[in-house]
Amino acid sequence: MVTQAIEMIAKLLSANTHRPMQVSGVKTLLLIGRVVTGVLRTATRALQVPIIAPHVLLTGRESPMAMRQRLGAGARDAKCAESSVRTPRGLLSPMVRGAVCAVLLGTSAGNAMAQNIIDSTHGSGAGSFELGGPFIPTGFDFMRFVTGSTTITGWTVGGASGVDWLRNSGHRAAAGTYSLDLKGTVAGAFGEISTTIPTNPGCVYRLRFKAYGGGISISNSGLVSAANLINAPFQPPGQSPPVAVYQDFQFAFTALATTTTIRFRSDVSSDSFGPIIDDVIVTILGCNPVVVTQPSSGSACPADSAVFTVSMAGSVPFNYQWQWQPAGTGTAWVALANGTNNNNLGTPVLSVSAATTAAVTIRSISGVGGLVGNFRCIVTNPWGNVTSNEATLTIRAGASDIAGAGGVVGPDGELTADDIIRFINAFTVNNMSVADITGPATPGTPDGELTADDIILFISRFITGC
Repeated sequence: MVTQAIEMIAKLLSANTHRPMQVSGVKTLLLIGRVVTGVLRTATRALQVPIIAPHVLLTGRESPMAMRQRLGAGARDAKCAESSVRTPRGLLSPMVRGAVCAVLLGTSAGNAMAQNIIDSTHGSGAGSFELGGPFIPTGFDFMRFVTGSTTITGWTVGGASGVDWLRNSGHRAAAGTYSLDLKGTVAGAFGEISTTIPTNPGCVYRLRFKAYGGGISISNSGLVSAANLINAPFQPPGQSPPVAVYQDFQFAFTALATTTTIRFRSDVSSDSFGPIIDDVIVTILGCNPVVVTQPSSGSACPADSAVFTVSMAGSVPFNYQWQWQPAGTGTAWVALANGTNNNNLGTPVLSVSAATTAAVTIRSISGVGGLVGNFRCIVTNPWGNVTSNEATLTIRAGASDIAGAGGVVGPDGELTADDIIRFINAFTVNNMSVADITGPATPGTPDGELTADDIILFISRFITGC
């Protein structure tokens, strides 16, 4: 069709160079040549539907092989490239990235999510106080630390009371050789110990640990904090140290920053015996949805459809709901439904499909060019929700279907040489109602004169199928 149009224009201009025009036939042909050269590069893509090409969706349904091919060598052996899990705040932390990529690649996320982040950050055994030292007893198989001590690898001591590092021979550990008494010797003061781990904002983590009361028949309470978990109480029953039975405690928190400090402290009402803790484990439960690729604004011909897409990082499954503003920009958002969607006056405006997927298809049925509306997507998963950026759909006005076979005036539903013939004839006889379609200062709007701009716009619309 494009080749036929170019040949027809050349023949018409050669045969009509004697007619009065504001630009010569040769100059016009040169202008058209420049336009066609630029437009042809995208003609094939522009004539395809959907107009807005959908992005590859990272929803966990893409095969590992397809994802490796798309991401390139950086994702070999089912490893996820950092660029595939970038968020508006930057790259996900390595631990979170491992869990997210395991989901995206269709592999088991169990191993990544089951890792103790304390151990992976500070060394194997750090979560059960096994690293550091050397252990030099300051009492019966315990070593006392004051505020500021970092002798136990990965942990920092706080509180006026200090803490006691306990060895297994005198105090039974829940895991390994060592455990920790959250209370030193200062009466009425608390002991505290904390560790900091990398986290990703919005992700939900599980904090587990074991504890028992530090003296026979003494039930000493403690407090634990992490991100939005603030001073959550735990109160293990009192146990005799050599035969103590630990009680399991479990909490959940949502990370607020790229690092999270987990802090244990004793109750200030305790005497010299505080809660004894051990085997502290932090694992990732899941991540709130994060929009990796936002929907892009675009335009379409009156008879064509546009596709808006989002791609996500986070924990599957994702639930999608696309919305629009039927009363116009700046008004209330309403969920798009599959099928016909009416504006606030009850007029059918849109034909929609896949409104609850990552890629919604929209076609304007109002028959009016210009702004159709703004669109966005609400994405939810078991851990939270997120709203995408807004994207705008514009219908390109002034279709180039202006003639039918045999010179019949008016559209016939297809673009052929007849449309070219009618436009060139109208242009050469200064028929403003047909050929005046744009101006240099008013793109897409008639300006009262015929120039090369009108020819350029007509050919551009013809090539792109409008």
